[in-house]
Amino acid sequence: MSQPIKPLGLGFGLLGTSNVAPISDAQAEAMFAAAWAMGLRRFDTAPLYGGGLSEERLGRLLRGVPRGDYLLSSKVGRYRDYAARISNPKANPGDWRDYSRDATLRSVEQSLTRLGTDRLDIAFVHDCDDDPDAALDGALPALAELKAQGVVGALGVGSNFAATHLALLREAELDVLMVAGRFTLLDQSAAPDLFPLCRQRGTQVELASPFNSGILATGPDDPATRFDYQPPTPRRGRKCTPFKRLARPMTSRSNAPRCTIAPPIRR
Repeated sequence: MSQPIKPLGLGFGLLGTSNVAPISDAQAEAMFAAAWAMGLRRFDTAPLYGGGLSEERLGRLLRGVPRGDYLLSSKVGRYRDYAARISNPKANPGDWRDYSRDATLRSVEQSLTRLGTDRLDIAFVHDCDDDPDAALDGALPALAELKAQGVVGALGVGSNFAATHLALLREAELDVLMVAGRFTLLDQSAAPDLFPLCRQRGTQVELASPFNSGILATGPDDPATRFDYQPPTPRRGRKCTPFKRLARPMTSRSNAPRCTIAPPIRR
C-alpha cells in the first residue's frame, strides 16, 4: 500500500444514499467539514452509494486537497442507478452485480473520473457473498493488474459476512479486508477464524459498521434504529440493552447523519 491504514476513517455511503431521504449538498459539505476538522483522513466510498453520487460529491469535497494528505478507497462489483432512492438496502430492486474483468476495469475508470483522482489507495470487491468465484476469476485479477500499474495501491474485499472473507482469503492474496459489522459489541463472528488467518497471511483489517447499522449508536428503543440495515428483532434489542447508557450521550449531541467509523486491526 502507498500509505499505512489510518487509525480512523469515515465511510461516505450517506453522501449518496439514505434509507430515509437523500441528504442535501449542504449536509454533505457539513459532514465532510466535521470529519476533516476531527482529523479524519481515511475516506471510503463506492459506486453503489447513490449510483456514483457519493463518489461525485466526495471528489468535489476533496478538490484542492493535496492527494498525499488522505487515503481513499472505493469498490467494484455492486451498482445502482444514479441518485436512485432505495427501499431495501440489502436487496434493493434495480441494483445489480458484475464481478467480471471488463466491468471491474470500467468501474475503476469511472470511479477515478468521479473522484477526480488518478489512483485509489485501496480498491475493494464489494459484497461478492453469493458468487465468490466470480470475484476470484474476474474482479480480483483485474484489480491485481491495476495494482501492478500503480492505479490501485492495495486490493481487498468488503463484506458483511466473515465466511466470505475467509473463503476469498484462503484463495487469493489480499492486502486488506473491510469487515463490516462482524466485530462489534453485538457480533464478534470474525474473531475465531478470520482474524487468526489475517495475522497468518499478513492481511490488514478495517472494521466497518461498528454500530451495526445504527443500533449501537441509537440504542434499541429508537423506532428508526437498524441492525444490519433492518429493524432489529426483539432478541437483538434485548442484547443491546446493556449498551443504552453508552448510546445516549452519542445521540444527544448532534442531529447530524451518522456515518461509519472504521478502525484497523494491524497485523
